[in-house]
Amino acid sequence: GALDATLADAAFRDLVLRAVSWGIPTTAVGMVAVHALHGAGLDFGARRMGSTRRSSRGLRFGLYACAWDLLTLPVGLLLLALDEGPRAALKAAPLALTVPSRAAMAYLRGVHRLDETRAHEAARFAVAVSAALVFATIFSVAAGVVLYAVL
Repeated sequence: GALDATLADAAFRDLVLRAVSWGIPTTAVGMVAVHALHGAGLDFGARRMGSTRRSSRGLRFGLYACAWDLLTLPVGLLLLALDEGPRAALKAAPLALTVPSRAAMAYLRGVHRLDETRAHEAARFAVAVSAALVFATIFSVAAGVVLYAVL
């Protein structure tokens, strides 16, 4: 059928191979970069909110968060589903949405000694910086693809 014809097309197979061979490492590098930037943004945001600590642990926090996100989301949920069943994985999935913000708040309150309000502002700043990078990257890649296709 149509799937067999598509898979038999050498140009299509080449496109898929290139997309996968570039897509997976690019996604990994992007994930690490965004988490590192978010961690550094937490430190910068904390300083903007009056932290007197000159901690540069934010980068380390961001890299640890990247590893935890990788392990808890796709890998961790898959292992949990295989070990305890899909229902257990579905029950644990919402924690992946709340734990990162709680960890960032604990970092800001514990390391930078910010009160709750200032910690929220610093965390919001770090998210805004990270989101701006993600959107700028997406826009740049999309513009590059369009220019490549046109030229």
